[in-house]
Amino acid sequence: MEKGLQAELNRRLIEQIVPGTSAVVDGLRHPFDYTSLHSKFGPSFHLIFLDVPLETRWEHVKGAGRHATFEEFVAADAHSVEQQIELLRPRATLTIKNEGSLAELHTKMDSAMELFRKEGQV
Repeated sequence: MEKGLQAELNRRLIEQIVPGTSAVVDGLRHPFDYTSLHSKFGPSFHLIFLDVPLETRWEHVKGAGRHATFEEFVAADAHSVEQQIELLRPRATLTIKNEGSLAELHTKMDSAMELFRKEGQV
């Protein structure tokens, strides 16, 4: 975002999505990401906002080698690239509380996808 390359990154991402298939894109962080995907895919694009407390996110990633301490994790979370995530919440089709295990998250995501399919939105 700082170097103005997000539009190019989004263009390359969209280019990789095969028309007529379902795809999941992880890691949206900016309203511009939402706008790019929604503009291309319209009502078949669904943003699922994962609501995860900071401490739970730390529990999910600690030991994975990215951040050695909780303090390092908090500092990374405070980086400017992370600051617009909350702006995506009101644009989400669905918000999922993620305070459990990875298996529980998978179950919630599968249920969301099934709901979208039943409503003819995928």
